[in-house]
Amino acid sequence: MSLGDWGIVAGLLVMLGVFFVCMEILYHRTKTRTTEKTATPLESGQEGGSGKHAA
Repeated sequence: MSLGDWGIVAGLLVMLGVFFVCMEILYHRTKTRTTEKTATPLESGQEGGSGKHAA
């Protein structure tokens, strides 16, 4: 293969690597936000149980 062919292969590999890194970052943020949202109502419900809600 010529030098140009290796450049194309390297470019495709870099683009593939960037894609997987971005997906990992987005998946981690989604998973973190989901666990934070589900943990907050449970904690507030266990604290007082007075039935008061914010406007």
